[in-house]
Amino acid sequence: MIPSIARTMHKAIRGISNLLSSIVLVTIVVIVGVATAAWITGVFSGLFGGSEALMIYPNATLKPGSDGWMLSIVIVNKGSAESIITSIDVEGIRCQFNETSIAPGVSKSIECIVQGSFTPNIQYNVKIYTRAGNIFLSKALALQGS
Repeated sequence: MIPSIARTMHKAIRGISNLLSSIVLVTIVVIVGVATAAWITGVFSGLFGGSEALMIYPNATLKPGSDGWMLSIVIVNKGSAESIITSIDVEGIRCQFNETSIAPGVSKSIECIVQGSFTPNIQYNVKIYTRAGNIFLSKALALQGS
């Protein structure tokens, strides 16, 4: 009699274990699905801060001057969070530049000196680095001296 009770309890526990594992698995799948859908639709952007999206106007120029080449560039923050520009490079050469911030929806004209040698009428790669760790790429046209 005792062996049959033990066998019955063993079967009952094994059945509950399978049911419980199925419920846990379905719950995990539902949670992951909801989190993925929220991430794709951008629900969490308001919770974890806004997004940073800079647009660089294509009229960036390099003009020769007495101290080096003057980079003139206009940047618009199209994102929903303030963007802090920490540095700007032209073909790997760092601009003499002080950190600046751009509020959402605001455009800012930035000028900085680049110590380098550039050929007029050639476009050069510009990289804009932000405090958030993003890098935005653009081009600047080197102009003739006046």
